[in-house]
Amino acid sequence: MAIDIGSLEISNADEPVDVQIRHPSTWQPLGITFHVIRRDTKAGKRAMLQAVRENQKEEGESDDDYGARIETILSAYMVSGWTTDEEDNCVPRNGERLEFSRENALSLLSDPGYFWMAQQVNSVVQSHDIFFGKPTKS
Repeated sequence: MAIDIGSLEISNADEPVDVQIRHPSTWQPLGITFHVIRRDTKAGKRAMLQAVRENQKEEGESDDDYGARIETILSAYMVSGWTTDEEDNCVPRNGERLEFSRENALSLLSDPGYFWMAQQVNSVVQSHDIFFGKPTKS
C-alpha cells in the first residue's frame, strides 16, 4: 500500500542540524560540533545564492574545477556556527584557535587535509532523511 504523500511532514526543516565531527579513521567524536543548514530550506537557498554571487567562475577555470570549488564553498556557507568542548568554542588547528566565521569554516572545509570533515558536513547539507517525521499510512 502506498503512503499518502500529503502525510509527510518536514519536522524542523529550517533548524540547523548538529553535526558532531568525528575522526576519519576511528569515528571517535572530536569534541567539535558544526551547526549545519540544508540546501532546500529558506536559509539554505539564501546562503547558496550568496555563495554563488560571491564566488563566480574564474577566467580559464574549467567547469569541473569550478564545480568542485563551489561545492566546498556551498558547504561552508551552510555552516551557521560551531561549538566545541573548549571553553572558548574555538576549533584548535595547528596551534591556532579558530573562532567561528564563514572564512574559518571555508578555510577548514577547503583544506585538502580536512576533506573528511567537508564530507561529514556535506552529507548533512544534502540530506533529506533527518527532517522527515514518521509517515502515517492511509
